[in-house]
Amino acid sequence: HYSCQKTQIFEILQQWCGAIALFHFLVEWLYTGRPVQRFMLWLLIGMFGLGLAGGYLLQPKMQEMHYVMHGGRYNAEQRKRAGRAFAILHGVAQTANFMLAAGLLIYVWSVANPSNAPRFTSKAKFRG
Repeated sequence: HYSCQKTQIFEILQQWCGAIALFHFLVEWLYTGRPVQRFMLWLLIGMFGLGLAGGYLLQPKMQEMHYVMHGGRYNAEQRKRAGRAFAILHGVAQTANFMLAAGLLIYVWSVANPSNAPRFTSKAKFRG
């Protein structure tokens, strides 16, 4: 299905973006020499892990339940059970998406507004 392919593309994009964010965090830490902000590190790791869980655990199960709900090979009871399971999984997925969006806002805000100055340079050195 087209929608399944679109979902898989977004999952892959989300995983790439998570990996890039973790790489950026690591390079920034190595380059600036500032102490690691543990909250941001755990936020990124949690968001990356949540994205992986959504892509490799939730989405395949939801696709399976969707197939059972709308496939012609299953009886009414099986479709009803699949519908309940799909509704629960969809609720979990939407909650995870909301948490990822909130985490992304926190991360982008922290990158745009760094809390501490660089370790080795000061602005006074560059004024003439």
